[in-house]
Amino acid sequence: MQVNPQEVSEAKATTRLRTVTRYGLVSQATITGCSSDSLSPWFFGKFGFELAEAKPLPFQPCKGRLGFFEIDQVGGGA
Repeated sequence: MQVNPQEVSEAKATTRLRTVTRYGLVSQATITGCSSDSLSPWFFGKFGFELAEAKPLPFQPCKGRLGFFEIDQVGGGA
């Protein structure tokens, strides 16, 4: 029996994905403005939010939604 290296690689990647914690909050920042132009390599599209006071947070499970949404609290879910 021959083992296909591509299938082995895909199986390992799938297994790793199952163990990754996903869908949650990892940081907090304050939106201070909105720009239509920036030299930042992270800027794309028509508009971009300007952020300040960004800080990492312990991972908090939270299902995302489109647009802005309220969460119960940091440490609680949405």
